[in-house]
Amino acid sequence: MYLNVEEPNQSQLIFSTHESRLLNLKVLRKDEVYFAASKDGQSMFERLDEYEHDNPRTDLNLELAYLSGRYTGIPNIVNVTGI
Repeated sequence: MYLNVEEPNQSQLIFSTHESRLLNLKVLRKDEVYFAASKDGQSMFERLDEYEHDNPRTDLNLELAYLSGRYTGIPNIVNVTGI
């Protein structure tokens, strides 16, 4: 419905997730992936294709790159021992 060129519309579909397994360039285009981060109490959003220092290849494992801290919005994962 949103991508139907025969019936143009002014609609958008936006969803948010914490599921890093969706970071897959075979599923989503670079301009469809945004990273959110908080800075000074404000949410900042950066689109994957707007990163000046990075031009990810289509074969890049985007999930591992994100989890290793390559992009903003990296989750703060705490290693808890003794559990």
